[in-house]
Amino acid sequence: MPVDYSGQDLSGRDFSGANLTGANLSGANLFLANLWGANLRGARLSGADLNGAEMGLVDLSYATLTGADLRGANLRMHVILQGANLRGADLSALTLRSVDLRGADLSNANLSNVQLIGPDMGEWSLDLNEEEEEEQRRRNHLLDRHISGAAMNGANLSNANLSNAKMSRADLHLANLLAANLFGADLTDTDLSHANLTRAVLRGADLSNVDLSNARLRGADLYYANLSNANLSGANLSNANLSGADLTGANFTGSNLTKAFRRPGVSRADMKGAEGLDTVTGLVD
Repeated sequence: MPVDYSGQDLSGRDFSGANLTGANLSGANLFLANLWGANLRGARLSGADLNGAEMGLVDLSYATLTGADLRGANLRMHVILQGANLRGADLSALTLRSVDLRGADLSNANLSNVQLIGPDMGEWSLDLNEEEEEEQRRRNHLLDRHISGAAMNGANLSNANLSNAKMSRADLHLANLLAANLFGADLTDTDLSHANLTRAVLRGADLSNVDLSNARLRGADLYYANLSNANLSGANLSNANLSGADLTGANFTGSNLTKAFRRPGVSRADMKGAEGLDTVTGLVD
C-alpha cells in the first residue's frame, strides 16, 4: 500500500533510492530532501515544497505535481517526468538537464529563465559509485531520446511562462504552447513541427534554424523574432505579427500569411530572402 506523507515536514530527509511509487506527498515539506534515485512514479506531490531538493535520477512519470514549488531543486540529471501533471508548478530558473517531459502537463506553469539542455557526457561519471552509474545507464535507456536537447514532445505548455527560457535543440514536436509566453526565449534548432503556438508571445525570441513546419501560429506575436533559416512550410501564420522579424533564408512554402504583420496582406518586399513565396497564402505584390 502506498505510504501517506501528506502535509508532513520531511525537510532534509534522506529518501535516496526509496520506492515511493504512488505515495501521497501532497502538501509535504521536502525542502532540501534527498530524493536521489527515488521511484516516485504516480506519486501525489500537489502543493509540495521541493525547493532545494536533490532529485537526480528520479522517476516522476505520471506523478501529480500541481502547484508544486520546485525552485532550486536539483533536476540536473536524468529526471523522468513523462506524463506528469505540473499544472501551475514553479520551475523558474531551474537547469533541467536531460529531462523527459514527454506528454507532461505544464499549463500555467512558471518556467521563466529555465534552461532545458542535453546532458554533459563528461559530467555523468563525476562522483558516482558503481551502483549509481548503473542506475544512470538504466535511466538513460528509459529516456529513449537524443542526447541533445530536452524531450517535451506532446507536452501541454499552454499559458506557461517561458520568458527568457533556454530551450535550444529541445523536442517540442506536437507540443501545445497556446498563449504561452516565450518572450526572448532561445529556441534555436528546436523541433516545433506541428506545435500549437496560437497567440503565443515570441517577441525577440531566437527561432533560428527551428522546425516550425505545419505549426499553428495564428495571432502569434513574433515582433523582432529571429526566424533566419527557420522551416515554416505549411505553417499557419494568419494574423501573426512578423514586424521586424529576421526572415533571412526562412522557408514559407505552403504557409498561410493572411493578415500577418497586423496589416492587410504581406508584400514580397517584407519577405526578402525568404523561400517558397510562390506558394504562400495572403502574400501581395
